[in-house]
Amino acid sequence: MATLLRIEGSQPLFTTAPAFLGVNIDAASLYQGTRLDFSDADLRQLGARLGGARSSAPMTLRVGGSTSDDLRTSADKNASHGQVVLSPAYLDELLGFAQHCGFHLAWDLNALKMRAADGSWNSTDARAVLEIMRAAKRPPWAVQLGNEPGHFETRNGAPTAAAHGADFLRLSRLLRQVFGGGANATTPRVQGPDACFGKGTDTSPCANLTYLRSFLTAAGPTTIDDLTVHDYGLVGPGKPGSQCDARSFLSAALWEAELLPHVAAWQKTRRELAPAARLVLSETASTADGG
Repeated sequence: MATLLRIEGSQPLFTTAPAFLGVNIDAASLYQGTRLDFSDADLRQLGARLGGARSSAPMTLRVGGSTSDDLRTSADKNASHGQVVLSPAYLDELLGFAQHCGFHLAWDLNALKMRAADGSWNSTDARAVLEIMRAAKRPPWAVQLGNEPGHFETRNGAPTAAAHGADFLRLSRLLRQVFGGGANATTPRVQGPDACFGKGTDTSPCANLTYLRSFLTAAGPTTIDDLTVHDYGLVGPGKPGSQCDARSFLSAALWEAELLPHVAAWQKTRRELAPAARLVLSETASTADGG
């Protein structure tokens, strides 16, 4: 029996945001010695092709990841070996690369390993980075504050979700001090908490809804512009039930089954506690841990 199929293409059912896709430079690529060369002609050509693809809504270049909480602009003699020191000259090269390519730059500030004696965020280094950007007339489009703080709380006990929410209030004040708060100011967007969202069980350091509610209650309803979350839908390498195989990678159903319930739950909480914020999936791939 023949079946007639008619496709109606006059009206889309769903649309994505103009800047739906972005790219990421992991902060680990900024290590001294073998760090990324932003003067490389091939890298600049590739970046310009990506960044210039949509001038009306530039693609976001995020500089972040786990090592963002090791980034410093000055060496700390008491810091661990993993500290990554960015000289003003190298930071200027990175800013120039982002500008050359036409990217919107989202910069992940060191937060989780920059704590004062009372446990609050020490914003000294963040101020130094932001003032370099302001002086270069290359302000970031957005700033983030720490990477996957749920993991950090699980492993270190602090900062808690509430404490990290308070950090964002301090960040908001810092941005107004550095960039101004008037109508013509180029104050960056505030993005956070860049949490890995999930069940939040004892075996998973991913942030649960209790974590999110505590964070947003402390940060307040208008501090966060983009509620940023990370999700890796499949089980990574070296873990029971690893899904690092071609069949799993090609199955949208596996990934969606893990992701969509969390998106719905976080959207509901966002609408309640920070209705003006956007929920942004700011880091994703097949699996974490290099999968």
